[in-house]
Amino acid sequence: MKIKRYFAPTMREAMRRVREEQGADAVILGSESRDGGIEVVAAVDYDEALLQQAVRREPSRRLSEAPLTPIADDDAPSTPPSESRPREPAATTSGERGSTRRGQLVWAQDPQLKRLQEEMQGVRRMLSETLSQQTEAALRAHPQRARAMRSLEALGIDHELARELAAHVPDGDPSKHRNLPLSLLAKRLKTVNPLQLARATRLALVGPTGAGKTTTLAKLAAKAVADVGARNVALITMDGHRAGAEAQIGVYARLLGVPLRVVRDAKELRAALLACADCSHVFVDTAGLGPNDQRLARLLPELARLGNDPDIALCSLLVLPANVQRDDLISASARFAPARPMAVVLTKVDESTRLGPAISALIGCGLPLAWLADGQGVPRDIHRARAGDVVMRAVWHARDARQRESTLERSQESAHA
Repeated sequence: MKIKRYFAPTMREAMRRVREEQGADAVILGSESRDGGIEVVAAVDYDEALLQQAVRREPSRRLSEAPLTPIADDDAPSTPPSESRPREPAATTSGERGSTRRGQLVWAQDPQLKRLQEEMQGVRRMLSETLSQQTEAALRAHPQRARAMRSLEALGIDHELARELAAHVPDGDPSKHRNLPLSLLAKRLKTVNPLQLARATRLALVGPTGAGKTTTLAKLAAKAVADVGARNVALITMDGHRAGAEAQIGVYARLLGVPLRVVRDAKELRAALLACADCSHVFVDTAGLGPNDQRLARLLPELARLGNDPDIALCSLLVLPANVQRDDLISASARFAPARPMAVVLTKVDESTRLGPAISALIGCGLPLAWLADGQGVPRDIHRARAGDVVMRAVWHARDARQRESTLERSQESAHA
């Protein structure tokens, strides 16, 4: 590969020199505006296979193809320097994909531009860290804010969220603002009244494996039976992959006196929902699949499409366990986002030592919370979620956790003594 730099007062003049010296097969590696003109880096006799391999190895260095415009004519309009920058790849047909045609230029990032981008990213990281340290110092300088931040983090609230909320605590008498951090937290937590979901009479429960979808479905179905009667309620299960799943939901169906249908895919699910048109409430239990399961990737968009079908109007509820870490909950919410869940059911609240991670995850993903499930009892252990009640539960859980830790420490000290 022969690489050469060209400096000219205008882009048109630079391109003319490139074409005159290196021909129409020249590759423009980059360009940069300088004092008095523009500098273009061009190459010829490049190895296309190595170039494409480099693109696959470094996705951040995108290549795009642009037709070579005639620039030898004096009356051709000059190209402004801004248009000489690397362009985003244009859409190509299948026949053009992976090939560079004669008479076209391949635009790539100049190594100098790459280094400049890396330096800018380093500056951004440094500024972010500096601002974070300044915010931390400002919080420490205000005892009330520092106390608020410690109290929120004691609940298990994410550090960044706790710092953001504590920054709104004003100076003054601490007794007047003692509960302000909890109030601010409750305002950030979105909840939805289950009565507002009453129009969603076709509900599909989605969520990770072991989240408690089947038990939650039984609780919701039992409430519906109590409200509208067993003849107006039906259950559908798609969980045929887990051993004993059909038997478990079959037991609930017999106890509630409602029909149960077993389906394998979205096509059978649509047919089953149409067959249950006379039922006012239909609940669908989906399989708890792993993050890398391809069946999950195919199922979730199908559920969203059934929601757009006016004859079906299927809505999804995301079931998340409260006894896992915040990052796991955020990852699960992103994984099931293609199903377009309308709300969240937070399960295993009784098995969680701290509710702060779950609250932080719900605020982070922006989904409203509809129900809390705190036991295996059907239907008694499911409750409407109110933001203030959820925050107070988080306070009680943190208090109980501290008491257990103190008891454990005393018992260990006694054992060593």
